[in-house]
Amino acid sequence: MAISIEMGLKGLHSRAEAIDQERLLDNALDPYAFVKDAYLQHMDYKVYDGDMPVNQENDELLDEYLDELD
Repeated sequence: MAISIEMGLKGLHSRAEAIDQERLLDNALDPYAFVKDAYLQHMDYKVYDGDMPVNQENDELLDEYLDELD
C-alpha cells in the first residue's frame, strides 16, 4: 500500500512539473516540430555535457535576420 501511495505522489509531482511546459506546447505553431527540436537540443546538450560548440555560421545568419527586422 505504501509503495502505491509513493508512486502516486511521484506521478502527481511529475504531472505538476509538466503544466508549465504544456503552455509552451499549446503556443507552438507546430507542436510536433517543437517537441522534436526540443528533444534534439536536449540530446545535443547531453552529448556535449552542457558545453555546446558555437556555430558561427548560425550566429551570422541570425544577425542578418535581426538586421532585416530593424
